[in-house]
Amino acid sequence: MKAAVAEREPGVVWVPKKGASRDVSKPRPTFGLGDVSLLRMLCEDEQTTCILWVLVTSGLRIGEVLALDWEDVDLENGTVRVHKHLLRNGTLARGRKKHPDADVLQPLHQDAVTALRNLLSTRDAKTGPVWLNSLGERLSYHAWYDRWGSLRKAYGLEHMHTHDIRSVHLTAFAEHATMKEVLERGGHSDYRSAMRYQRPDAQRQKEIVAQMSF
Repeated sequence: MKAAVAEREPGVVWVPKKGASRDVSKPRPTFGLGDVSLLRMLCEDEQTTCILWVLVTSGLRIGEVLALDWEDVDLENGTVRVHKHLLRNGTLARGRKKHPDADVLQPLHQDAVTALRNLLSTRDAKTGPVWLNSLGERLSYHAWYDRWGSLRKAYGLEHMHTHDIRSVHLTAFAEHATMKEVLERGGHSDYRSAMRYQRPDAQRQKEIVAQMSF
């Protein structure tokens, strides 16, 4: 199955950000839930808003989100089935990144479920790709990053990557979960990989210190 590439302006070339999904020696800005909420609230496109809801409440990689079909979405139970992911060349691959046999149900927050339900109500077809490009076919990496680039630039968050939203989710999730649950949520098999997504937050540290007894 091939994902169609959306129409693009002449001369515009999408270049992936090397190292966005792993530790790099050069420090990068840390983003939080407030930054994602700002983008979501100010976004005027319902589909893009819905993608942001799913990203920030699921901890999924963008390739896993773009691969979702309506058949993978269970609005009644508030879950999405993750058993494939979209590659940058437009093809669909089995499982999750580095875990081709993965087939899991990822619970979503109710706000994401509501956003998905509202999006579905606008569609004539209730099957097939959840996210569509201007041609009515599966939204590609290129089409998503065109939209993402325009959105973050409009609100002064040019240095924020889509993968940062995954870090935001997994950092917040880790505050209430065991390491095993964090590994499962993020689709990791090594705790060191999971730890790369933990972004220390100064306000969170203040709250923890305030609760301590000396």
